Amino acid sequence: MSLLVLFIYCISLVSGLTRTQSAETRCIERERRALLQLKNGLVDEAGILSSWSSHRSSQDCCIWRGVGCSNRTNRVIRLDLNGFWSDDLAARVELSGDINSSLLELNHLNHLDISYNSFNRIPEFIGSLRKLRYLNLSNILFEDSKVPPQLGNLTNLQTLDLSSFSIILKNTEWISKLSSLQTLHINYVDLSESDRLLENLITRLPSLFELHLVSCLLPQIPFTIPVSNISKYLSILDISFNDLPSSLIYPWLFNLSDSLTSIDLSRNDLHGTIPEAFGTLATLQNLDLSGTRLEGGIPKSFGNFSFLDSLYLNGNNLSEDLHSFFRQLAPAEKSIRVLDLSSNNFTGFLPDFTVFTALNELHLKGNDLKGSFPAILEHTSNLLILDLADNQISGFLPDLLVLSSLRELYFERNRLEGTLGERLMPLSELQFLGASSNLLNGTISETHLTNLSRLVYLDLSYNFLVLEIDSDWSPAFSLDTISMSSCKLGPTFPAWLRTQKNLTIIDISGAQIDDFVPDWF
Repeated sequence: MSLLVLFIYCISLVSGLTRTQSAETRCIERERRALLQLKNGLVDEAGILSSWSSHRSSQDCCIWRGVGCSNRTNRVIRLDLNGFWSDDLAARVELSGDINSSLLELNHLNHLDISYNSFNRIPEFIGSLRKLRYLNLSNILFEDSKVPPQLGNLTNLQTLDLSSFSIILKNTEWISKLSSLQTLHINYVDLSESDRLLENLITRLPSLFELHLVSCLLPQIPFTIPVSNISKYLSILDISFNDLPSSLIYPWLFNLSDSLTSIDLSRNDLHGTIPEAFGTLATLQNLDLSGTRLEGGIPKSFGNFSFLDSLYLNGNNLSEDLHSFFRQLAPAEKSIRVLDLSSNNFTGFLPDFTVFTALNELHLKGNDLKGSFPAILEHTSNLLILDLADNQISGFLPDLLVLSSLRELYFERNRLEGTLGERLMPLSELQFLGASSNLLNGTISETHLTNLSRLVYLDLSYNFLVLEIDSDWSPAFSLDTISMSSCKLGPTFPAWLRTQKNLTIIDISGAQIDDFVPDWF
């Protein structure tokens, strides 16, 4: 009986040791060797793969940097070998060399990111990794910049990123074979010889949800798309910076109305007025038409945008009464977060913008707005950025207590008057303040600036302001830019500037300082 007990004990001990050993090392030996072969073919000056080692203490490849294993099978299913920019080194930290065919041993791999590196070429054998669902080859500096058509064999691929200035993509037919593709980025690649690419992507990839073709020199060849052939799922479309005319874009764009939530047509050559047909895209959440040479008014159909999150119309020649336009956007009062109308010809008085209760950014710089600031801002605001520079707004600044979340406030080159100091006190989150070239007057003391601990940019120049600051004051903020030209800082040199160790730009010209420049300056 005792021998039987001893036998069972030994069996359980061996079994326990086996389980412990297994728990300590999840990695499949064949895949570990394949990863080491992959490492041996690469140049890794920064030691990105330093944890990849054959040493006994590093045998579990599942805990190596950039390696992810399945919790169920212990197979390697994920490789994140992307390079990155190092601020400390002021350079890219990257891998280079050749990608070894040992990668094929990882036949359960479904995620591969080798972006931001410098490799000799994209190997054809990547097209044999049939289980890949995610492939990121963006921003790689290739010596041989051709993309092998074998990538078309990756029929399970859901996300592909080829964005790179160094890639040459003449043959794009293989992309239309990626029947499972949902997200595609081909930004900054020269596609000028890919005549039917845009048409093929929209009609031959049935699952396509997100398409980015930024600055690709897309050929200006007109085409129309039968509604029945369009991907039913296309939701996000970005073809910005391609200089395409509206005659190429509009005929098919408005057939996508059932699915599109985000459109970026910025820096194309749309010209003319904004078509009313944009209002048929009622599900839109994000629309960017900036820098497209548009002119005229805003179509009434913009009132159909009930879900709008961001609207960029900046850098055009649009003319509209701002108050009327705000009324048009009333259905989006509770949804819109970013509104950029800067560098246009919007006219009229500045309305109470706090009616947009979700608004984080309002950019109205460089328009033709007149009249006074709203005397009362009725709603507590979530506004983070307010830019009213380069208009003709007059009168007094209101109480800014309801804008206490502001991080950036710009109202340079207007006609605002009155005192500023007390208006600043509630703005404890403020980082950037541009108030130059107005008619502001009165005194600003350290009391007014005490709460501005986050401030990094301060421009009060060309006003009638007087700064009364004690010589031993040590401000809570640390500025990198200060401009107080033509304000009164003197007659003694402002000693508090000595505490500002991060200053890169300083302008205190004409500040009535009648003193020696100190040695520490």
